[in-house]
Amino acid sequence: MRPSCWTAAAMLVIAGGGVAAQQPPASSPAPARNVRELVARAGRYVLDYGEKMSLVVGVERYTQHARDASSAQPATRTLVSEFALARLNDDWVGFRDVFEVDGAAVRDRQDRLVTLLLGRSSDRLLQGRQIADESARYNLGPVRRNFNTPTMALFFLQSKNQPRFRFSKDGEDTVDGTRVWRVTYRETDRPTIVRTTTGRDAPVSGMFWIDPVDGRVVRTRLEMGTEIERADETNDRDGSRAPVQMTVAITVNYEPHARFAMLLPSEMRESYEVAPARRTTGPATSTTVTCVATYSDFRTFETFGRLIVR
Repeated sequence: MRPSCWTAAAMLVIAGGGVAAQQPPASSPAPARNVRELVARAGRYVLDYGEKMSLVVGVERYTQHARDASSAQPATRTLVSEFALARLNDDWVGFRDVFEVDGAAVRDRQDRLVTLLLGRSSDRLLQGRQIADESARYNLGPVRRNFNTPTMALFFLQSKNQPRFRFSKDGEDTVDGTRVWRVTYRETDRPTIVRTTTGRDAPVSGMFWIDPVDGRVVRTRLEMGTEIERADETNDRDGSRAPVQMTVAITVNYEPHARFAMLLPSEMRESYEVAPARRTTGPATSTTVTCVATYSDFRTFETFGRLIVR
């Protein structure tokens, strides 16, 4: 699965130029009065989040556990990857490149994203997609996935995407000492932002934890349920690839970064429940995959400016 047109697939974004300069104190605005006003503030926050960024590479350390209903012990895998976010035309595109699997280096992979994104090749977007698809094959479980980027849900709040969703206030929480609103969202437009490789709609829903004063998003949750083809060789009764029903939940926490004076993803927790959508001729048991990813070692470097896809 991938985001349609690779929109809303933003990765690790930070403000270029390091720590912000000290500014004279300014009076804080009043908290938002309602959900509509809060979502508008969050949209401006996301716009600023992207506009201030320069190309960034971060390291993801990603542990996965997969258990079939028939298995006594879960399978475990640890991946270490580079992440980069580049601006392509008027959107943000995230790329992931696995360079270590269970402690073993993946040959000829280190700094491949940096080399790719700093180059001038006209087909760098296609190359980046190929890298992301190739990296997705290391994921455990019976379905291939590459939509699980830490800031994907954040970019549902882009002003151009907001009309696709229905938002409502669910309550309030305190996160790291900040009082925030819990705002639920549900995608209502079709075609959906995330679709299967066969073009099936995969509507998303979930929750944002948003500061009602400045619109900062401190936590996100993305949920989705859809029917999708298996990535293994389990066949249906007519010999076609057997479909499965997949249920997804992805929660991402953000925290201030000491160097960049901005919130960055710190941890992503995922769960995938995969069950046969209908009877098959081969072994097609249910599978549960749980994952924890942490993010560190952010670095910035100069680029040739905005990347243009022609």
